[in-house]
Amino acid sequence: MAVIGAVFGELVGARAGLGYLLTRAMAQFQTERVIAAIFLLSLMGVGLFAIVAVSERLLLPWRRAGEPE
Repeated sequence: MAVIGAVFGELVGARAGLGYLLTRAMAQFQTERVIAAIFLLSLMGVGLFAIVAVSERLLLPWRRAGEPE
């Protein structure tokens, strides 16, 4: 959710970042840049989620005790 919030903040009022790039590319009909920005943002979101999930698994071993196997 943090990635979505950051992108929305950039869409509303920023002068740099992927959200700003996305807005500029849409206004100039640069489809390749729009697709690239969406791909990078999706990759960032999935990557950050995976990092948090792995960190939780490593740092909180007692959480796994309640999971069925």
